[in-house]
Amino acid sequence: MNLNNLTCFNFYSGWRAVNTIYKNVLGSGISPQQVYVLELLDHNKPLLFSTIQEQLGIDQSALSNMLKRMEKSNLIIKNKDLTDKRVILLKLTQQGYSFREQLRAKYDALNKALDIQINGDELNHLKNIVKNMHHQGNMTFTQDL
Repeated sequence: MNLNNLTCFNFYSGWRAVNTIYKNVLGSGISPQQVYVLELLDHNKPLLFSTIQEQLGIDQSALSNMLKRMEKSNLIIKNKDLTDKRVILLKLTQQGYSFREQLRAKYDALNKALDIQINGDELNHLKNIVKNMHHQGNMTFTQDL
């Protein structure tokens, strides 16, 4: 059997390639999801936990664990809302802001390199595939398995 003939294998292979690119560009000390959190946050204006969760499309426990690590690294500050203690507000520390600026240069270079490698039509096609995969990921496949 040639694994390259399996659609699932090709997605797996692509996923591994993307992870390798992220590690080479960002380094091993931060995950792509953490970079996206840093991009969403500002050090002057708090953002709701639920807003970050919605933007990243990840579950509450995964986000909570990631934010704990980021707080331990002094990249973010978590506070409870004064009027509703169930609401968690997040913002960047000065260290988080500085770190984000360092990463942004690397991340911008990565985006420019990818824009050169992938033309506009291919990029739009890729975005549509990912959008469809995301939609399919929310469905169950147990009926056919």
